[in-house]
Amino acid sequence: MNKWVNSITFRKNNCDDVSLQKYYLKAIKYTLLNVNCLERSVALFVLMKYYGFSSVLCIGVGKKVQTFHAWVVNDQIPELDESNCLDEYVIISKIKACNNL
Repeated sequence: MNKWVNSITFRKNNCDDVSLQKYYLKAIKYTLLNVNCLERSVALFVLMKYYGFSSVLCIGVGKKVQTFHAWVVNDQIPELDESNCLDEYVIISKIKACNNL
């Protein structure tokens, strides 16, 4: 998966954080399919990497109940950060997007 993630090229400064948030939330709201957390998180992760924002895709298992969840952690767009999931889930996989030129 990391090889695939690193192959995504990104466009720095082509999209600001407000626009990225707006487009992402609009796409999720108007989708015709029932998008689960993994699909939504992978889409956000790829979108953020594409536009030059750093992020971490996390996949975790519930601490109390046997559930799974995927989320994106980032420090650049607080409205899209889901790091509060760490209270309920233990991370079993982490993929970091590095945007080094």
